[in-house]
Amino acid sequence: HESQCMLYYRLGDKAPPAAASYLSKSCHCEKQLEEDEKNETVYVQHHNMGKRSNLRDLPSATLSMVTKLTSADSFIYVNAL
Repeated sequence: HESQCMLYYRLGDKAPPAAASYLSKSCHCEKQLEEDEKNETVYVQHHNMGKRSNLRDLPSATLSMVTKLTSADSFIYVNAL
């Protein structure tokens, strides 16, 4: 979802009508910041659904597959920011 939003946003006026519609309807973050337990402002983490608090304990083969699956996302995020 985030990759789609970022791509459509970066396309700007070049985005097809369906992409522009998706962007305007689905790509809004109402709450971007919040205060943590120390009353410091932090960015909101939207994906907190997983059961693992740390991915480093996954087997190396699994981490390798994740890297391959997310390489396009990583490229998009680095270039969009």
